[in-house]
Amino acid sequence: MTFMETVQFRLKDGADEAAFLTAAFRMDTEFQPTQPGYVPDSRRTFRTADGNWMISVEWETQADSEASQKAFAEAGDITTNYVGPMDPTSVSINVYEVMVRPG
Repeated sequence: MTFMETVQFRLKDGADEAAFLTAAFRMDTEFQPTQPGYVPDSRRTFRTADGNWMISVEWETQADSEASQKAFAEAGDITTNYVGPMDPTSVSINVYEVMVRPG
């Protein structure tokens, strides 16, 4: 089984959404694919109409997810630019075991 990491948050009032999406794209292309256990092309960014955001990333193991979170904290400008627009009081991270996968 694989593991799905979700990050739910809101952007800070007045945050530049376009700049955030640029930073999210860099995460998709420069950081995430370099992490051990990352399931290729699994990272997704979602937003509700009222401004709630969610990122989902699939990992081979829960340990891979945990290692990526540690690497994220030490990754420099890619992650700094990404988390900067987020309201830190709204961030929630969960890791779920994937129980059913079609195909």
